[in-house]
Amino acid sequence: MSEFREIRLGDLVIEGPLRTVVRPLDKNEIEMLRDSIIKDGFTQPIIVWKRGNRYVVVDGHHRVDIAVELGLESVPAIVREFGSLEEAQLAAIRANFA
Repeated sequence: MSEFREIRLGDLVIEGPLRTVVRPLDKNEIEMLRDSIIKDGFTQPIIVWKRGNRYVVVDGHHRVDIAVELGLESVPAIVREFGSLEEAQLAAIRANFA
């Protein structure tokens, strides 16, 4: 089950095991992504996993980093349910290496 919503950046959590599967971007790719977000906003929501009162970032780590850098207050997100950290990691791998 998925739900679309705006998530405040302060409610997001970056967990190491999920960050380690993120494909690194080079400087040019980061600049292109930043410019795209400035010009067009978020054309693709991040994916998060609700755990307690926080939202763990599963996909969209670079977009979150840029949102913080730009001083944004929130980002569009799809809230998904995962049964375990391993299941969330598999979703992150699929999103980053598909």
